[in-house]
Amino acid sequence: MSNSLSPNAPEKSQTPAYFVIEARITNPQGMAPYHAQVEATYLAYGGQRLVAGAIPQAVESTPPDGRVVILRFPSLAHAQAWHDSAARRLTHRPHGTSG
Repeated sequence: MSNSLSPNAPEKSQTPAYFVIEARITNPQGMAPYHAQVEATYLAYGGQRLVAGAIPQAVESTPPDGRVVILRFPSLAHAQAWHDSAARRLTHRPHGTSG
């Protein structure tokens, strides 16, 4: 998908979209450069961090293995544009994580 979406442009459908990330932190020190860069990448597309680094507890079934991050975007198009962005790709899969 090409990134023709202006990050702050209004859309016909304003249904929010959520990006759920599960990661196992194996090297907390290796995460520092990632943490310093990643927030600006999703903020540029209207993203908001709702949950960061939570250790999930399941009410039913098996909880995810690792920590969970949940990002909220104004729309699916915004979330997809962030996911496809060069800035996000530069910070993807930081040292110190797996999953």
